[in-house]
Amino acid sequence: INEAMEVAVRDYLNRISIIPREDLIALAGIRDVKVAEVNYKQAVSEFNDAQRQVDALEAEALKALTGENQLDLGVVNSMLLKQKARLDAAAKKKEEAKVLLEMEKNNKKANEVQADEILSWASRFDDASYEAKHLVIAQLVDRIEIRKNDGYDITIHWRMTAEQFLGRKTEASA
Repeated sequence: INEAMEVAVRDYLNRISIIPREDLIALAGIRDVKVAEVNYKQAVSEFNDAQRQVDALEAEALKALTGENQLDLGVVNSMLLKQKARLDAAAKKKEEAKVLLEMEKNNKKANEVQADEILSWASRFDDASYEAKHLVIAQLVDRIEIRKNDGYDITIHWRMTAEQFLGRKTEASA
């Protein structure tokens, strides 16, 4: 099983090592930016939903004041206060997500460090001690599933930091 793991990790690292450093850095940045973009879009959607509800409640309060509907103004005002608090929270979340998105777009240095670290592992893995290999494996692998058939079926679930470079799960058989 250890040999199968080492073969799978060696193959994985070899595939990473042929990707130019600048491409690895760009791929790392793309993943982080995409995650931040999804978070920002979700925050904008929550803000817009809260804004629509506040607008609707304000319209109902106006109708209650002018006698166009029979709603209790106290109930509408109570709901309006809760929705305005929700709107304020959504606005804060949206602003935080926007700041995070901008930070991720400008986070090239961290991506460079991450790419250099993985390239270093790739260049040193074959000559590393048993303990060092397992430290690298621990950094790259989220979990390993082993099923016994005629031999062993090993499924490796890579951590996101490695997966960003190859975008797949790798399976090995022993």
